[in-house]
Amino acid sequence: MYTPGTCARLANFFVSDPGMSVKLNITCWDSTFFLLKVASLNKYLPNKSSLGANEATGVLFDASSINNAINKKNTTPIADSVVGIFRRASAGSRSFKLSHVAIGIDAAGNCIGSNNACIGGSPNFSKFNIKTCLEWKQNEFPVYNDRHTPNAPTWAKERMVVFRPISQLLR
Repeated sequence: MYTPGTCARLANFFVSDPGMSVKLNITCWDSTFFLLKVASLNKYLPNKSSLGANEATGVLFDASSINNAINKKNTTPIADSVVGIFRRASAGSRSFKLSHVAIGIDAAGNCIGSNNACIGGSPNFSKFNIKTCLEWKQNEFPVYNDRHTPNAPTWAKERMVVFRPISQLLR
Protein backbone atom coordinates (compact mmCIF):
# COMPACT_ATOMS: atom_id res chain seq x y z
CA MET A 1 0.00 0.00 0.00
CA TYR A 2 1.28 3.44 -0.95
CA THR A 3 1.87 5.99 1.81
CA PRO A 4 1.50 9.64 0.70
CA GLY A 5 4.85 11.41 0.45
CA THR A 6 6.87 8.23 -0.15
CA CYS A 7 7.82 9.19 -3.72
CA ALA A 8 8.97 12.64 -2.58
CA ARG A 9 11.10 11.15 0.22
CA LEU A 10 12.64 8.59 -2.15
CA ALA A 11 13.29 11.23 -4.82
CA ASN A 12 14.97 13.52 -2.27
CA PHE A 13 17.10 10.61 -1.07
CA PHE A 14 18.15 9.70 -4.61
CA VAL A 15 19.00 13.32 -5.46
CA SER A 16 21.22 13.52 -2.37
CA ASP A 17 23.13 10.34 -3.33
CA PRO A 18 25.51 11.17 -6.22
CA GLY A 19 25.86 7.52 -7.24
CA MET A 20 22.13 6.92 -7.38
CA SER A 21 21.50 10.24 -9.07
CA VAL A 22 23.85 9.23 -11.90
CA LYS A 23 22.13 5.82 -12.23
CA LEU A 24 18.78 7.55 -12.63
CA ASN A 25 19.94 9.60 -15.62
CA ILE A 26 17.51 7.69 -17.80
CA THR A 27 14.44 8.96 -19.64
CA CYS A 28 12.24 11.04 -17.39
CA TRP A 29 9.29 8.66 -17.54
CA ASP A 30 11.50 5.66 -16.79
CA SER A 31 12.89 7.37 -13.67
CA THR A 32 9.32 8.29 -12.66
CA PHE A 33 8.19 4.68 -13.13
CA PHE A 34 11.17 3.54 -11.06
CA LEU A 35 10.15 5.86 -8.18
CA LEU A 36 6.53 4.72 -8.39
CA LYS A 37 7.61 1.07 -8.39
CA VAL A 38 9.84 1.43 -5.32
CA ALA A 39 7.35 3.66 -3.46
CA SER A 40 4.52 1.19 -3.97
CA LEU A 41 6.57 -1.86 -2.97
CA ASN A 42 6.75 -3.11 -6.57
CA LYS A 43 2.99 -3.06 -7.15
CA TYR A 44 3.26 -0.50 -9.94
CA LEU A 45 4.81 -2.17 -12.94
CA PRO A 46 4.56 -0.97 -16.54
CA ASN A 47 4.32 -3.81 -19.04
CA LYS A 48 7.87 -3.33 -20.26
CA SER A 49 11.05 -1.75 -18.98
CA SER A 50 11.10 1.32 -21.22
CA LEU A 51 8.07 3.08 -22.66
CA GLY A 52 7.77 5.74 -25.31
CA ALA A 53 6.08 9.11 -24.78
CA ASN A 54 2.66 7.96 -26.01
CA GLU A 55 2.68 4.82 -23.86
CA ALA A 56 3.85 6.77 -20.81
CA THR A 57 1.04 9.29 -21.36
CA GLY A 58 -1.51 6.48 -21.46
CA VAL A 59 -0.21 4.94 -18.23
CA LEU A 60 0.40 8.10 -16.19
CA PHE A 61 -2.36 10.49 -17.29
CA ASP A 62 -6.04 10.17 -18.01
CA ALA A 63 -8.04 12.14 -20.56
CA SER A 64 -9.88 14.14 -17.87
CA SER A 65 -6.65 15.46 -16.32
CA ILE A 66 -5.31 16.48 -19.73
CA ASN A 67 -8.61 18.08 -20.78
CA ASN A 68 -8.78 19.90 -17.44
CA ALA A 69 -5.29 21.34 -18.01
CA ILE A 70 -6.21 22.43 -21.53
CA ASN A 71 -9.35 24.16 -20.26
CA LYS A 72 -7.62 25.86 -17.31
CA LYS A 73 -4.37 26.60 -19.16
CA ASN A 74 -2.68 27.25 -15.84
CA THR A 75 -2.58 24.74 -13.04
CA THR A 76 -1.37 25.03 -9.49
CA PRO A 77 1.28 22.41 -8.68
CA ILE A 78 0.29 19.89 -6.05
CA ALA A 79 2.44 17.75 -3.81
CA ASP A 80 2.64 13.99 -4.22
CA SER A 81 1.71 14.06 -7.88
CA VAL A 82 3.06 13.00 -11.23
CA VAL A 83 3.79 16.15 -13.24
CA GLY A 84 3.52 15.96 -17.02
CA ILE A 85 4.84 18.67 -19.28
CA PHE A 86 3.51 18.58 -22.82
CA ARG A 87 4.59 20.51 -25.95
CA ARG A 88 2.59 21.42 -29.02
CA ALA A 89 3.05 18.82 -31.70
CA SER A 90 3.71 21.40 -34.45
CA ALA A 91 2.80 24.87 -35.69
CA GLY A 92 -0.97 25.30 -35.80
CA SER A 93 -1.55 22.01 -34.01
CA ARG A 94 -4.09 21.78 -31.22
CA SER A 95 -2.56 18.57 -29.92
CA PHE A 96 0.18 18.26 -27.34
CA LYS A 97 2.76 15.50 -26.90
CA LEU A 98 4.34 14.42 -23.61
CA SER A 99 7.80 15.89 -23.32
CA HIS A 100 8.71 15.58 -19.65
CA VAL A 101 7.56 13.80 -16.50
CA ALA A 102 8.62 14.25 -12.87
CA ILE A 103 7.35 13.80 -9.32
CA GLY A 104 5.79 16.88 -7.69
CA ILE A 105 7.04 17.05 -4.13
CA ASP A 106 5.34 20.15 -2.70
CA ALA A 107 2.80 22.88 -3.40
CA ALA A 108 5.62 25.38 -4.02
CA GLY A 109 6.23 23.81 -7.44
CA ASN A 110 9.30 21.71 -6.62
CA CYS A 111 9.68 18.55 -8.67
CA ILE A 112 12.27 15.81 -8.93
CA GLY A 113 13.16 13.74 -11.96
CA SER A 114 15.48 13.26 -14.89
CA ASN A 115 15.45 16.56 -16.75
CA ASN A 116 15.59 17.49 -20.43
CA ALA A 117 15.54 20.47 -22.75
CA CYS A 118 11.77 20.88 -22.38
CA ILE A 119 12.31 23.12 -19.35
CA GLY A 120 16.07 23.63 -19.33
CA GLY A 121 18.37 22.89 -16.43
CA SER A 122 20.63 19.97 -15.74
CA PRO A 123 19.88 16.70 -17.58
CA ASN A 124 20.72 14.83 -14.37
CA PHE A 125 18.19 13.37 -11.96
CA SER A 126 17.67 16.52 -9.93
CA LYS A 127 15.29 18.91 -8.21
CA PHE A 128 13.79 21.85 -10.10
CA ASN A 129 10.93 24.28 -9.61
CA ILE A 130 8.24 24.20 -12.27
CA LYS A 131 7.00 27.66 -11.24
CA THR A 132 10.37 29.25 -12.05
CA CYS A 133 11.25 27.14 -15.12
CA LEU A 134 8.18 28.40 -16.96
CA GLU A 135 6.57 31.79 -17.38
CA TRP A 136 3.02 31.50 -16.10
CA LYS A 137 0.36 33.87 -17.46
CA GLN A 138 -3.31 34.14 -16.61
CA ASN A 139 -5.53 32.05 -18.93
CA GLU A 140 -2.66 31.16 -21.25
CA PHE A 141 -0.40 28.16 -21.51
CA PRO A 142 2.85 28.52 -19.58
CA VAL A 143 5.84 29.39 -21.75
CA TYR A 144 9.42 28.16 -21.66
CA ASN A 145 11.76 30.94 -22.76
CA ASP A 146 14.89 29.09 -23.76
CA ARG A 147 17.84 31.49 -23.71
CA HIS A 148 19.44 29.45 -26.53
CA THR A 149 16.51 30.03 -28.89
CA PRO A 150 15.11 33.46 -28.00
CA ASN A 151 13.40 33.91 -31.38
CA ALA A 152 11.50 30.62 -31.34
CA PRO A 153 7.84 30.95 -32.37
CA THR A 154 5.25 31.13 -29.57
CA TRP A 155 3.77 27.71 -30.37
CA ALA A 156 7.21 26.11 -29.82
CA LYS A 157 7.52 27.76 -26.39
CA GLU A 158 4.08 26.83 -25.06
CA ARG A 159 3.83 24.05 -22.49
CA MET A 160 0.80 22.35 -21.03
CA VAL A 161 1.34 21.17 -17.46
CA VAL A 162 -0.73 18.33 -16.01
CA PHE A 163 -0.71 17.10 -12.41
CA ARG A 164 -2.11 13.71 -11.42
CA PRO A 165 -2.13 12.64 -7.78
CA ILE A 166 0.00 9.54 -7.19
CA SER A 167 -2.80 8.12 -5.05
CA GLN A 168 -4.94 7.87 -8.23
CA LEU A 169 -2.24 5.82 -9.96
CA LEU A 170 -1.50 3.47 -7.09
CA ARG A 171 -5.01 2.33 -6.11
